Amino acid sequence: MESQFYTRISMGGWIFLATLAAMLWSGDSPAWQEFTATLQQANADVMVLLVGALVGVSAPPALGLIFERIASVLFVLFRLNMWSYSRMRTFQAILDETLASEDVDLGNSAPASATFQAFFYTYGDGKLIDWARRRRTHGYVSFTSAIAILAGVLTGIFLFQVDPPLTIFLCVGISAVMIYHGLRENRIHRYTIEAWIQTEGVLAARSFVSKLKHDSR
Repeated sequence: MESQFYTRISMGGWIFLATLAAMLWSGDSPAWQEFTATLQQANADVMVLLVGALVGVSAPPALGLIFERIASVLFVLFRLNMWSYSRMRTFQAILDETLASEDVDLGNSAPASATFQAFFYTYGDGKLIDWARRRRTHGYVSFTSAIAILAGVLTGIFLFQVDPPLTIFLCVGISAVMIYHGLRENRIHRYTIEAWIQTEGVLAARSFVSKLKHDSR
């Protein structure tokens, strides 16, 4: 899981750098000309090349982590993360109703989303949990990639003063596709979680209450 996370955030950083390079190259930026001239020098300073290589290796994960956190905040603001799904309250109502039917009072004051996630990751099938994680990851990758591309375009425009129209058009178009894909992945994830609540979630609530009553005897 850690290697997957590192790969994901590194990808965002590389996409940003690739977009910025495309902006500088297609915009015939003086910064790009100077960079390529440095690389072409046969007697280029070894330390400069080493520092450049170090930055090239370490920068993408650092940048990608920033883009990932921006995507996470956007997920919260636009209620796209699992914590914000409206059906969490539906599951809480199912559990409360099941507890009341058995005259059991837990005195639970946790948010509905916290209660659902405790049940889902306890009673959910392992294959479904893995699928849900992958689907959520796909959504994050798409949004993070779109943010990285747009950040690369804006950096080229405002920091390096280049605005190649065709490159900008292509980058914005690709970002739009990535955002659409991210929204689609999120919608599939949400619908599947809602289906689990209405089916296996009901059984999970009943199983939990039944075990609770049995253990309290």
